[in-house]
Amino acid sequence: MHAEIQQRDRSLQRRVAVRAGLGFAAALPMLLLLQANLRNPTANSADLLAQIHYAIAAIAIVALPMHWPVRWLWQLGRATVRTERFPPPDTRVVRDTPVLHAQAARRRGRALQAFAVLLSMTTLLVPLALSWIVAQFVAQLL
Repeated sequence: MHAEIQQRDRSLQRRVAVRAGLGFAAALPMLLLLQANLRNPTANSADLLAQIHYAIAAIAIVALPMHWPVRWLWQLGRATVRTERFPPPDTRVVRDTPVLHAQAARRRGRALQAFAVLLSMTTLLVPLALSWIVAQFVAQLL
């Protein structure tokens, strides 16, 4: 008996590759500008503080697009749990995917939802944690 395989969608593969490339191309100039600013810190502590705040804002802006995959992962997990099938019916996949049913599909769906929560917390907490770390560092300098 052969396992059920959901066939990949080639047009989806191309779109995912193009979107990933566009996302990288959009983030690259901001990261290069950030790197240039951090290479040339000024002696003035107010300017240094402004540069640090700019860096934190840049990191937060780069992290914002991560919320789209979080939403998608959550919905995929919810649909998987509800239908007890992974991938859910009528879901297009990027590569040939073995189909899971019943308990295995529910476990996969819950794992996808847990990963979505962790990814969301990470994209929210990293800029906040960096801001706190920088505030502590700056407080020691002043």
